[in-house]
Amino acid sequence: MPYVAPKRINPGARVAVVAPASPIRTDELVAGLDIIRQCGLEPVLGKCVRNLNTVDIHSAPLMDRVEELMWAFTEPGIEGIYTCLGGMGSGELLPYLDYGAIRQSRRPLIGLSDITALNNGILTGAGLISINGQYPAIRVDEGAHFRYTDEESLRFATQMMMSADVWDQKPFAINQYLPRTVSPGKARGHVIGGNLDTFCTLIGSPFCPEVEGAIFFIEDVHKDGEVIARLLIHCKLAGILDKVAGIVVGEFCDVPKKREAKVPSIDDVLVEYFSEGPPCVYGYSFSHGDWTIPVPVGAMCTMDADTGMVSFDFQMA
Repeated sequence: MPYVAPKRINPGARVAVVAPASPIRTDELVAGLDIIRQCGLEPVLGKCVRNLNTVDIHSAPLMDRVEELMWAFTEPGIEGIYTCLGGMGSGELLPYLDYGAIRQSRRPLIGLSDITALNNGILTGAGLISINGQYPAIRVDEGAHFRYTDEESLRFATQMMMSADVWDQKPFAINQYLPRTVSPGKARGHVIGGNLDTFCTLIGSPFCPEVEGAIFFIEDVHKDGEVIARLLIHCKLAGILDKVAGIVVGEFCDVPKKREAKVPSIDDVLVEYFSEGPPCVYGYSFSHGDWTIPVPVGAMCTMDADTGMVSFDFQMA
């Protein structure tokens, strides 16, 4: 199935805000809704966002979350979809979605972390490119710096989804790191991945995207080197690492302190698994850190691990 780009969001458009995974704190969401409005858009809340639910893990029962997401893809007048938070549970929706309607809608969906399951599952089922990027949950009580970077990352991603320009290297304007070469070389392929832990839940399922010749983006949070190594072992045994054309590594945020000396650092794990290829470069802000670069999952990507250049041959339709 050929992959298709989502349509550009127009100024003044109505955009859906949905909760396909965990529940959202309302003060965090209100801050994000303000940014969406400042960008000239009108956010419309889905029922799983509006309704009070005492379930701690998920925003609502499974089929309510399915219904809300399909409402966002089919409701007349909606031009884009913001997932308000990740957390846990978005992968549960994948068997129940109407992929024909999703593809026909050509509506961009944005989110990260647990939303990795939707980004990659929708690419597989509908062939529709979506955005791994900042959701409207803004860190309002972790200091002014984090609130500012979350708000600006959301504003930046929204402006990218409203632009008719080719993305090229523009998303990396907010990268805060110096990329480093793990394995040299150049590669070109379609983007897959996002949060490594969540992506691994798709392996072996009908919703795992095509990995042959892909550029594999990975990042994670709250994981030490031992856990990352186990996830990469899973990817290796499943054949993922032998099939992808290149690997782009983001941040590993809030890494637990070493429990004991034998636990490897994440840097050591990356060198062990990727130093002999495929081309791999490390150091991009597309995860849970200060800034969040929007990444179009399914778009064609060119990377040069020697120079740290990563570029997207992609524009909103």
